[in-house]
Amino acid sequence: MQKKNKKKEVSIFRSKPHSVKFFFLHKKSPLLKRQVLALFSALFVPLAALAATEQDFKTPEYYASNGLDLINAAPAYAQGFTGKGVLIGLLDTEMQSYHPELSEKFEVVQAFDKDGNRLPLPTVWDVSVSHGTHVASIMAAKKDDNGMHGVAFDSNVVGQVYIGLQEFYYPDNENFFQKHPEIKILNNSWTSPELNKDQLPTGELYSINEAKKLSKLMGERPHSGSLVNWALNNPNSLAVIAAANDGWVHPSFTGMLPRYYGSELGNWITVVSANPLDTRRENGKIVFGPTGLSLFSNVARGAELFSITAPGSNILAANVIDGKYVLKSGTSMAAPQVSGAAALVAQAFPWMTGKQLADTLLTTANSNIECPDILVGFDNSVASVLVFYYFSNDRPSQEQLIQAITKTYQADPAAWPTYSLNTLIDLFVKDHYEKDGTEKFDDKYVRLVKVTKEEVFGQGMLDVGKAVNGIARLDVNRMKAEDIRSYAEFGNEKFAFERFNTQGKTAFFNNDISESLWNDKYHHEEYKEGVYRAATTFTGLKPGLIKEGSGVLVLTGTNTYSAPTVVEGGVLDISKRADGSGGTLVHSSILVQNEGALLGNGTVNNKVINHGTFIPGDFVAPFTVGHYVQSPSGNLIFFVSNEGEHNSLKVLDEAKLEGKILLGLERGFHVNDSLHQIQLQELIEVSDPSKLSLDLEAIKFFKNSGTLDAELERKGNSIFLKILRLPDSYTQYAQTPAQFSLGNALYAVASQSSLSNGLNNLIELVDFSDPRNNEVSNILQDTLPNLYLNAQKADLEQLRTINNLLFSAQTENGYWTKVLGTRGSTANSTYLNGYRTYQYGVLGGYRTKVSDQVKSGLFIGAAQLNLKEKNSGSKYDSTRFLIGAEARYLPQKIDGLTVFGSMFVGVNDAKATRKSVGSAYKGHWTGFGFSTQAGAEFLAGSETIKAGPFALVDYSWLRTPSFTEKGSGIPQSIASHHRGNISSLIGLKFQGSTQIIQTSITSDIWLGWRHSYSTSEAKIGTKFADASPRFFAGTDSFQKDSMEGSLRVSLEQKTGVYGGLEAWGAASGKARNIGANLFIGKKF
Repeated sequence: MQKKNKKKEVSIFRSKPHSVKFFFLHKKSPLLKRQVLALFSALFVPLAALAATEQDFKTPEYYASNGLDLINAAPAYAQGFTGKGVLIGLLDTEMQSYHPELSEKFEVVQAFDKDGNRLPLPTVWDVSVSHGTHVASIMAAKKDDNGMHGVAFDSNVVGQVYIGLQEFYYPDNENFFQKHPEIKILNNSWTSPELNKDQLPTGELYSINEAKKLSKLMGERPHSGSLVNWALNNPNSLAVIAAANDGWVHPSFTGMLPRYYGSELGNWITVVSANPLDTRRENGKIVFGPTGLSLFSNVARGAELFSITAPGSNILAANVIDGKYVLKSGTSMAAPQVSGAAALVAQAFPWMTGKQLADTLLTTANSNIECPDILVGFDNSVASVLVFYYFSNDRPSQEQLIQAITKTYQADPAAWPTYSLNTLIDLFVKDHYEKDGTEKFDDKYVRLVKVTKEEVFGQGMLDVGKAVNGIARLDVNRMKAEDIRSYAEFGNEKFAFERFNTQGKTAFFNNDISESLWNDKYHHEEYKEGVYRAATTFTGLKPGLIKEGSGVLVLTGTNTYSAPTVVEGGVLDISKRADGSGGTLVHSSILVQNEGALLGNGTVNNKVINHGTFIPGDFVAPFTVGHYVQSPSGNLIFFVSNEGEHNSLKVLDEAKLEGKILLGLERGFHVNDSLHQIQLQELIEVSDPSKLSLDLEAIKFFKNSGTLDAELERKGNSIFLKILRLPDSYTQYAQTPAQFSLGNALYAVASQSSLSNGLNNLIELVDFSDPRNNEVSNILQDTLPNLYLNAQKADLEQLRTINNLLFSAQTENGYWTKVLGTRGSTANSTYLNGYRTYQYGVLGGYRTKVSDQVKSGLFIGAAQLNLKEKNSGSKYDSTRFLIGAEARYLPQKIDGLTVFGSMFVGVNDAKATRKSVGSAYKGHWTGFGFSTQAGAEFLAGSETIKAGPFALVDYSWLRTPSFTEKGSGIPQSIASHHRGNISSLIGLKFQGSTQIIQTSITSDIWLGWRHSYSTSEAKIGTKFADASPRFFAGTDSFQKDSMEGSLRVSLEQKTGVYGGLEAWGAASGKARNIGANLFIGKKF
């Protein structure tokens, strides 16, 4: 039949074909197996995370630190990213691991002095050792509704004492670096010696080799050696560096190191400080007030490529002095904001390298910055210097400088503790000018610096809410020579590629991805020409993207980078966002290699070249390409629904296909022998049909169901697909007779043309499960109502337990009461889930003397039984009421022999919750049962110690009436069933008694072997409530043999009142039961 133009409800994920996964599981190489399965499970993670909204996280604790809202943290939290599972390291001053905000998540490693002696942590904490703990809490303080919380409040921290009041600090490499290879981010809120303030970037202070040599020094300032070695040796981790608090036009030496190392230190970020009390997010912009740039902060000139801005002034965080909180300011406080943000990104993308973490933070920073024309800084590193950063081409006048310093001072007078406004104007600004109004260009106390916003703020303000949605720019300036590749499909032109290996995981890049080409301004002079010659290598190269390794990468943005996108391995998904936007490659073409796969409902304006697998579109929208080429090794795959709908490819220009077109079945209930007619032009829609060229190896059906097959026939442009389901479709996977019976029933059900929604879903689930992982067999097993077999076993065991209580009851005439409790556990078997039982109840009776040899009595009781299956979570609860009689016979001629017997009947109110295939079904019925017991014991010995054998036989029987479960889905109608069990118990009994004052103490111990004779398999007939075919649930045999034992101690007063405690247990190959009862009575 023709494809129907049926209007479908658009889901948030655009109705992706669910059957995609089976193709990869069974038809592709091991590198692609299970790739798409990860995608479809991960698709729903964002929905779960979105159960919490951004507003839910904007609590007083969130706002308390002053920084989190400026870096847009709440959207990241609302997506479920909190730093969980990420370890952050820091090199800092002495730290307090037990501060309430960090306790149980913070480890501190002590340092060594130059003689190898371990430096102790303080015993008295004061402001001189408060820095490191403050920094650690900005990153990771707990979210506990107290005080403030860190950026990555669920992360853990390990700190190495590295700086402080001592002259020398050497790290404990073994206990810090080697013991914690999983450190993903290393925070560095410390600095190195000053550089000449006037030489960057117009002239380089150091050559590359000089800077590298200086950076490796250890133990004395600048002691960046451990940090640099760690960053070079751990490319999958990220180093975060404070720009320093000197008010310079560039970062400190440590913050400048990637300028000398180039892309060799791509896993490095330098952080400029902003004042969150005078900076705000507004309509997509970052608006800086007069003091928005922290007065003390070094800015990013010369380090723009790897610098970012974050809040560092007026940050409230942990205080070691009182265990509470304190405000501190510095780039030291800005760096941990970035480190915490990096932990959230690392949780979102645990496979990312350190450089890719840096790229993600840098490219998603908000560079849409609005700020005053003149910003003021203050350099107090050597002498007091007032710094004016101006953005206009015209050098500011004296009046403009006075206005700038006035606004800055008045916005935050407390930031100028040493100077009044008049002093700043008179001694700095006015003194900078000669009497004729010209500037003193040799003035050491006022510095005017023309800058760009990028030279001040680097890549912009940290935006962690955007960063957790993936990279936003491919930047050639941050790539290595090894990233340059060429492909014959693109004329062997060279491109610079960023390579992403999601390592088996599914990753969503929801941001628009742009590009940056090589720019000399970002690089050391020696990279422009000379021995390194990076400019020659990279100039003119366009950036592209490679998906390699296993896993799935989803691009949902409007992506404008120019170079190709190559799928070397795993799966690339180009799909629209939930609102229908994005999912577009504006300029880039896609090359799918043999081990790669492409899917989605997006658009590639240029070309797709397919050597591997392409699954275009979904049931709502096609995958649109400008030009499509498929080589002989390529596969173009479509999935057909039970209504004949399918995904499709739309080609705007030319399509040339070799290789194969494969048709599989989309999930759903497919009716036997249903026939679908599909037009080739519906699968591949070419704007100009004359530009479709087909030189195919085959158009064929591939079996992506373990139970369904199909016949495919092509007649011209028509493809006919007939669905086949064989009689053994389900029984072939059966592992037990009960599963076989269910398989036959399912085939009979599936042969109908119309089913209830529940049965429809069940057939669909079975048809599209993976038989190679026993999924079909597991579903069959899960569908069977085996709970009722377990309930039957437990009920019979309960009846037998009551018999045991009667066997061990007192023999005297009078009233008696027993309160019991038991606990049991049964292991899994091929047929049934294991389960645990809990039983409690009370029995009471009256016994009288009929003759010297015969005693008899009546008893009543009530007992509660609770059962829970171990794997499924199904439950069974029964309340049983019973009444019975018992008797004992003591022959006169055989001293020590006792013959006993009992019988009782009972009814039980039973309730069950059976969990099956993701749903729960309720059952409720009233059952009937009875049990009888007969036996004898012979005890011989003295008055105080007796021993002898015993033997008994008991028989229990119960009946459950028919009932129909309640619940939506596939409830079942359970047939009435009954079961009996006969067993014998033989063993030895020991009895001891003594008299203490007026109290008699008696103890009994018995140990026996029980053998069951009713060990045949049990069956319970059933059917689906909405269908007539019947099947059964069956159990393996009852355990034939078990060992049982009991210990009882009783006390009896001369008044005839007695009481005591009895404990017993039973063990077999698959079951364990223990119990105890308290008893009390009054004999006549």
